[in-house]
Parts: sequence; C-alpha cells; structure tokens
Amino acid sequence: MSVRELLESINTEDQKVPDIVKKSIPQIEKLVEVIVARMKKGGRLFYIGAGTSGRLGIVDASEIPPTFRTRSWLCDWTDCRRRQSHTQSRRNGLRIMRNWAGATSRHLIPQRGM
Repeated sequence: MSVRELLESINTEDQKVPDIVKKSIPQIEKLVEVIVARMKKGGRLFYIGAGTSGRLGIVDASEIPPTFRTRSWLCDWTDCRRRQSHTQSRRNGLRIMRNWAGATSRHLIPQRGM
C-alpha cells in the first residue's frame, strides 16, 4: 500500500465516525445521565487503564473540568501499566480501586463495553 493509499484509507474510515456517533446517541445519553446522577450524590468518575486505554483516560479526565466546568477533583485517573501481564495489570487496577480513598458505589468507573 502506498502512502497515499494509506492516507485515503484512514480518511475513509474517519468519515464513518459521525454516523456511528449519531447511532450511539441513545447509549451515550444513558451513560451521561448515570454519570450526572452519581456526581450529584457526591460520586466521582475514575478512569483506570493500562497502555493506550490508560493514556486516553488521562486525556479524558484532564479535559472534563475545563470542557464542562466541573471541579478538578470530580474526575481522576490512573495508568496501571507496568511490565506485567494483562491479568496482573487488571489485578493492579482492582487493588488501586480498593485502596482509592473514598471509592464507593456512588462512583463510576468506565469499563470497556459499558
């Protein structure tokens, strides 16, 4: 595949995003309503990931306060990535959540497939 073909392929895939988002609005709406309800009860939003998902969680958590004018402590993140297997990373994430100060059922922890 040439560079041009690669770029055109990426562009073709990028054009699918608006339609996919449009079809997903009902699920996004439900998720936002859950997040808002839990935050109104004193909950926080925690992002936990390893590798790419950890880095994307960092970006998302850091952008929420300026974008939605929320308090900075409402969203938090951790990247569980270390030199370990996927299972160990998952266990590390669960350990971090158990030890995270004040984490309760009011808080929302995004997970893949949510």
